[in-house]
Amino acid sequence: MLSLVGVAASQRFAPRAAAAPAASQEQSLCIGHHPQDFVWYSHSCTGHDEPELDPISDHSGSAQDITWTVLLPSNGAAQVDSVGPTFWIGGVVNDPTSLNSQAFLELQFYPNSLLNGCSVGGGYNVKYDPGVYTVCSPVWKVSINGKIESAAFNAMLTDDATGGPLVMHQGDTITDHQYITPAADGMHITVTDLTTGHSGTIVLNSKTDGPLMPAYKTQQIGNALAWGLVEEVHPRALLFAAVEDLLDKLLEAEPRAVQIQKALIRQWEDLPTTAAIAAGVDAFEDAWTTDEPSQSLARFVAARQAARKR
Repeated sequence: MLSLVGVAASQRFAPRAAAAPAASQEQSLCIGHHPQDFVWYSHSCTGHDEPELDPISDHSGSAQDITWTVLLPSNGAAQVDSVGPTFWIGGVVNDPTSLNSQAFLELQFYPNSLLNGCSVGGGYNVKYDPGVYTVCSPVWKVSINGKIESAAFNAMLTDDATGGPLVMHQGDTITDHQYITPAADGMHITVTDLTTGHSGTIVLNSKTDGPLMPAYKTQQIGNALAWGLVEEVHPRALLFAAVEDLLDKLLEAEPRAVQIQKALIRQWEDLPTTAAIAAGVDAFEDAWTTDEPSQSLARFVAARQAARKR
């Protein structure tokens, strides 16, 4: 659900101004918490709001051999990276050193970015290059105590012909083939640019954790329910209607109030109780430095009064 919301939001609400190009990122020591009815992240998190694609198929064996065709989006009135420095194609692999013995693949596509390299910590180093796409493939694991997220693997997608990064361009049609081989040396990922004929392959074989093989046989919704992050389940025919409904609810919130609340939640992780209460009071006071709350309350009251007259 969160993945679909991210994609839908990127399509419906592109910012008016171009975002800054993707930059180098190290994303270790980052963890998402899910104690009640929302997810919050530790202070060192830098992302987790980028669009994610999770290919699914009910064909037997699809998690061990699946190919998807993708048309790389083009810059328009807004740049593709306006919604975040990356979007990725996700998947679940086995990792005995991770919580639930599972880790999560992110085949990350960086729009308007030429890679200089991918770091062992799961980060990337790029320079701005309009219309260009390059790729890293971090695999994220969670410590057994559930407190630390770190990279079990990361590699750059290289061009089989040149040895440098596989450079793709906006408007190119590509295929993403994820599969295993009899060697059982980790999931293989072959990306082929059908427009240029160039391709590259990454093998998820971690120097520290060993071969990272697909965790399931079939690539279907519900595989990773043990992680407990599923909020709602909808029939396929009603799924996008549910996404639209959730987006509408999110957009009813005042943007500045949402920003202040997200910042406060991140502060709370590291604050003792007394300081956390004080920070909450400060956040409430900060929210009232503009007329946003009073306007929102006025709309709410007007809507309630209108409803009572029906």
